[in-house]
Amino acid sequence: MMTKSKKNIKVLFYTMNWYPFEGSIQHIYRTVLKHLKERGYEITILTSIPYFLNGREERWASYRGKAFITEHREGIRTVRTFVLSPYFMRRFKVPIRIINCISFAFSSLLAGLFIGKYDVILTVSHPPLLIGLASFIMGKIKGCKYVYSLQDIYPDILRDLGMVKNGKIFNFLRKIELFIYEKAGKICVLSSQMADNLSQKGINPEKIELTPHFTDLNTIVPLSKQNPFAREYRLDSKFVVLFPGSVSYRSDLDTILESAKILSDEENIRFVFMERGELKDAFRRKAASRGLENMVFLPFQPAERFPQVLASADVGLVSLDREFSAYSVPSKIYNIMASARPVIAVVDENSEVSRIVREAECGLSVPPGNAGLLAERIRELAVDKGKREEMGQNGRIFVERYHDQTGICQKYEQVICREINI
Repeated sequence: MMTKSKKNIKVLFYTMNWYPFEGSIQHIYRTVLKHLKERGYEITILTSIPYFLNGREERWASYRGKAFITEHREGIRTVRTFVLSPYFMRRFKVPIRIINCISFAFSSLLAGLFIGKYDVILTVSHPPLLIGLASFIMGKIKGCKYVYSLQDIYPDILRDLGMVKNGKIFNFLRKIELFIYEKAGKICVLSSQMADNLSQKGINPEKIELTPHFTDLNTIVPLSKQNPFAREYRLDSKFVVLFPGSVSYRSDLDTILESAKILSDEENIRFVFMERGELKDAFRRKAASRGLENMVFLPFQPAERFPQVLASADVGLVSLDREFSAYSVPSKIYNIMASARPVIAVVDENSEVSRIVREAECGLSVPPGNAGLLAERIRELAVDKGKREEMGQNGRIFVERYHDQTGICQKYEQVICREINI
């Protein structure tokens, strides 16, 4: 069988949200694609035209009224397709997300059939299930395989959240899930728990590849708390508990809120949040209604300022509801660790995040719902600078060893090469 050189390999990267939309996933895959491009691969990105999202201020006016666009970003061809996102439905969070996902699945599938040949599809599993089916259809017609990069396990999450209670509907979605896994060339997972979940469902372990999230260790470095960002927002003299991610339904926000109430008499402690996420407005109103002046909501910061944001913290906070704890690994934990700050993780004790915290010895874990213990853990670290520094250093060493971007980008490349016989 003839093989291709890497300079001839055409990779279609398939994801719903891409720049100028910014988030942790975008940064990670941008790094992967940059690595592949530098190695000689020809990359095409198939994604959406930026659209209205709850919890985001951006409106991207320059894209309005357009259905299909081809542009180049950082030297990579980017094909964009429309997403239905009626602004008048913004209050109906679940229906509008369903409309978003279904419309993108159909519009991107149509575009994917007409944008030329490619040798392999690298698919990010959002929208869940739908984008996997679209990848299978495109791959079948184009005569190539798809690599499925799994971010969350559906429909398990829908069941655990109580969003799918009908057994027949759940079983139907389960069949779609297994079909996507079985037809994929490889499945990239974020954690060993994800891998175990798939193996228990009968997926061949040889098809599963562990590709955890990572952070840019050259950009996210340990910095002084005395920095321009901290001084601008008067955080330099406070004990800062930083939540450096989106305020979303995935997080156990009520436990954080109750902990802030318990610590409201501690004049030096501040809980700091960035104003982003679909629940940010409701969460801010809850804090205000309870008179919690120790909860601070700051404007979302540009990427170049993010290292200073992390450095303003004394402790980084990661939180997942029980329904998400089992398989989700928020990339924010690696950013906190890279900045040499200790982690307090509000997660189930059997979760992957809790395992990371224990193995790295980089912080403390608290079960979801235990606001009293969270407050106690914060007090414990607030008075022990030596312990904070030791945990922070442990976290930095751990990500340098296991979550450096170079090694994981190489792993993605190896997966692609095996799929096309190189």
